[in-house]
Amino acid sequence: MNNDASGELDFKTLFESAPGLYLVLDPNLRIVAASDAYLQATLTRRADILGRDVFEVFPDNPDDPSAEATGNSRASFHRVLQNRVVDTMGFERRDVRKPDSEGGGFEVRYWSAVNSPVLNPDGSLAHIIHRVEDVTESVQLKQQGVEQSKVTDELRERALQMEAEIDSRTREAAEASRKLEEANEKLARLHEKARVADVQEKRQRAERRLWQSEERFHALFESMTEGFALHEIVCDEAGKPCDLRYLAVNPAFERHTGLKAQELLGRTSLELFPGADPVWIERYGKVALTGEPARFEAWFGPLGRWFEVSAFRSEPGRFGTVLTDITA
Repeated sequence: MNNDASGELDFKTLFESAPGLYLVLDPNLRIVAASDAYLQATLTRRADILGRDVFEVFPDNPDDPSAEATGNSRASFHRVLQNRVVDTMGFERRDVRKPDSEGGGFEVRYWSAVNSPVLNPDGSLAHIIHRVEDVTESVQLKQQGVEQSKVTDELRERALQMEAEIDSRTREAAEASRKLEEANEKLARLHEKARVADVQEKRQRAERRLWQSEERFHALFESMTEGFALHEIVCDEAGKPCDLRYLAVNPAFERHTGLKAQELLGRTSLELFPGADPVWIERYGKVALTGEPARFEAWFGPLGRWFEVSAFRSEPGRFGTVLTDITA
């Protein structure tokens, strides 16, 4: 399926700038890609972690004798490697190593994670997509025994949202594995081009070149469990945002919205949803024109659904959205 109506898209840039916390590993558990949001959340830099073993970059806190994060993560990765299926992890404490410029040591963090396989044409595992959510705030609130009535509306809703996210991932895991099939078809074409006769060094170089290709990053988007769409903002003669056009969507977007790519691509929001609340255009217009990202929950009347949305600018006048249906 080619859900792209915009010609050549820079999927590497889109992947790296997406608001989700994504890390991509090879079968030897070496880091081959990371989103900017992941780097920011883990206090790391892309140049410092690419090509390194994930447990070398993220070791257990030596000051915490009860640390089990490495063992739990290694077991989850092993299940993905052995069974080629999505593995959903629960709450896990994995402290983050702080840079020397910030005093060194470790900062206490709690995470939830989903590990998803991306397969080669022969069924062997090509990569693992490691998606995490920082749930430190929610866990610490529970540990401190803060009464619900004393928590502000914003913190309470965020804590409930995090719990709902964990619950929904279990339900989405089976669906996500089926969506990987389309990504695998794209990877088949890439690996056919990359075959180098029996010379391991040449093959590794070819795979690194493939990883830099836009098709590989496109395949990652096809494998995401969250709905992703790329849009361009439409402005009136005064330069004020008045509409948006759909340029690309992934299979998960179709699942979360109930809409098909062929219904959306190349068309504008006002064509499709003339009665939609204009506040959606206002929010997206601000993101597209100012570059300031946005995260919100809102009711979309034409579809009769509540969505959790993260929006970010990919280039001037264009923006990406990552959304999840939270109606249930």
